[in-house]
Amino acid sequence: SDLKHIYDELKYDADVFNPNDFYNYEHSEDYDNDEEIMKFDLYNLKHSDIMIVNFNVPKSIGTAYEVAVANEISLPIIGLNNGKTELHPWLKIACWKMFNDIDELVNYVKAYYLN
Repeated sequence: SDLKHIYDELKYDADVFNPNDFYNYEHSEDYDNDEEIMKFDLYNLKHSDIMIVNFNVPKSIGTAYEVAVANEISLPIIGLNNGKTELHPWLKIACWKMFNDIDELVNYVKAYYLN
């Protein structure tokens, strides 16, 4: 997957947080409620230096909310969109930079945010 590729490319240069690594939505016994997940995700987002968003996956209200919060706190948002996913204009303009190639995204993040 795109996220695994990004993680593998950046894990030696940065601490990478992927919210999907912590909660399994199919096993509700792993968490008390959706509020727990939302607060955990937003806490980690607010303590990040950059946000990378894979827009090549099905639309998610959680992703849109995270983008809005990141935009509000002026956190750089770097997007990946292969052009097949129609994005709402607000998601596009919230991103500081958008890529359709995953390797170009990784190289950009390494050059501008990890050096």
